[in-house]
Amino acid sequence: IQGDIKACKELADKYKSGNSENVKGEHFSGSVRLRNPNFAEAAKWYMKEISLTMERGEPAPLYSLAKIATLFHTGGYGLTRDMVKYQEFADLVFELDNNGQGCNHLGYNLSDMYLPFVKGGRDGHRKLFSYLKQYSKEGMAEVVKCYRKAEEKGNKHAMSELGVLYKNGWGVKKDKKEAERLFEKAR
Repeated sequence: IQGDIKACKELADKYKSGNSENVKGEHFSGSVRLRNPNFAEAAKWYMKEISLTMERGEPAPLYSLAKIATLFHTGGYGLTRDMVKYQEFADLVFELDNNGQGCNHLGYNLSDMYLPFVKGGRDGHRKLFSYLKQYSKEGMAEVVKCYRKAEEKGNKHAMSELGVLYKNGWGVKKDKKEAERLFEKAR
């Protein structure tokens, strides 16, 4: 794991922007305010959180890695969409995640952004993120991939979410039997 932590820290440092002197060891979540989102600023704070956590010798914060991956996948609001950076962070989530929680976070974050553009999908932030409609098919394919990885690691929430996708045909071919199998497995 020490090598993985080093790789994660190097990646966070590589993309970190801003001055960490202002952080002074505090925990920042990098939350995006949906009234005035600034994804570049959010990514900066997630990067700082990752760096500070690793400097303390703690495991990589999978939630923050998943958030950064999502921000690079979607782009917009001050941040350029960058699939290379997305894949680097997503691969770290997949590699460092032992129980499927990080993969589940990544799948859920992406579904929150892309599901509003799938026929019958939840409404979500359709107006705010209308630029994502053009990427909704590939975005939903990535959602399914993340939930599958979480399912393989035994994450019951991801099994349930994947079941909902199959039940409704969101990002996958509608399949009632697969949905039932996933719901049963999630119990």
